[in-house]
Order: sequence, then C-alpha cells, then structure tokens
Amino acid sequence: MHGKYKTQSGCGVRVGDERQRLHDWRNIPITLIVPMSLFPAKLIVVDDVFAVGDGLLLFTPTVPFALADHVHLRTGDRLELRRPDGTVLQTELFGLARTTPGDGTVGIGVKPFTKADVPVGTEIWKVS
Repeated sequence: MHGKYKTQSGCGVRVGDERQRLHDWRNIPITLIVPMSLFPAKLIVVDDVFAVGDGLLLFTPTVPFALADHVHLRTGDRLELRRPDGTVLQTELFGLARTTPGDGTVGIGVKPFTKADVPVGTEIWKVS
C-alpha cells in the first residue's frame, strides 16, 4: 500500500479513493485563454494609386513584412477600403507584389476598381 491508495498488481493503476479523485476532474472550471483578435487590422493609408491594367490597382505605401506576417496576409483575404468620405468598399486581396530589389515590404493588389474609386487617404483594412 502507498498511503491510503493501493495499487493493482502489475499495472500501476490505483483503486479506492484515487478512482473518485480522478472522476472529480470533470467538475473543475476551465478558463480558455483566447488571443485578442487580429482583425480588423489597418494595413495602410493610401498615399498613391497605380492602375496596372484590367482593373488591378496597387498602392503606396507598401506593407512591411512584419505586419503582413503578423496578420497572416494572404491572397483571397477580405479587405475593406475605408474612403475619406466615410464610404466603405468591400473586396478581396487579389495579390501581393514584391519589390525588386526587396525592401522588406509587399504591395497590395485589388480588383476591379479605378483610381477614382480609391482616393488618397483611403484606409485599407484586413477584416478576415
């Protein structure tokens, strides 16, 4: 015997009071720790717009790698273009553009818009 518990021979399983104690774990309150949501996350405030063709727009400034990685920026992510007049355009990230030589940033590409749709001062947010 070990204390008030006895061990079944050969298998190391305790019986008696230990069995009751093991069942009591179901009544223990559990607190889940969930990280704060990363979304929505403001990526940039547009200071220039470039029409590449076929409705594809690229913007400056570009997004630092650290931010793109932190929010897991990927093609297909839902974006909001929050314009200075208060209106919001919903879209998806069409693609990421890397500069050459690399400067530690990626460009954001969206479609199908014109330069007039995205004025300077528009905030681009990742929303999911």
